[in-house]
Amino acid sequence: MNRLKQNSRESFEYWLASMDEFLEEFVTEFSEEEQNLLDYSPESLEIVEKWILTNYKNTAVMLKASEKHRVNQVACYVGETFRKSKGGSGMFNLMIHRLCFALCLFLQAHLIRSVH
Repeated sequence: MNRLKQNSRESFEYWLASMDEFLEEFVTEFSEEEQNLLDYSPESLEIVEKWILTNYKNTAVMLKASEKHRVNQVACYVGETFRKSKGGSGMFNLMIHRLCFALCLFLQAHLIRSVH
């Protein structure tokens, strides 16, 4: 395996292993009442959408380098909601996780370009 693939795989495995931590941190952004409603159901995405619209005036604000961690948390929550609502298992789980990870990499690349 070439070095780039190895680093990418290691980054993905680290990200995947850290997902529970990302999600636990993200939930603390909400009131206790809202936390009780964040059950990974499709309906809970309305609460997350409201949070996004409250915290970010526009996409440019969301894509600031300082928001990278929070955007990752949102991507993790949305991905987990999709996976759980579709009863994902096995290969489907891996596909959803890789899709979320790819989204995070894309956003990071966009952040790097917007800084330079």
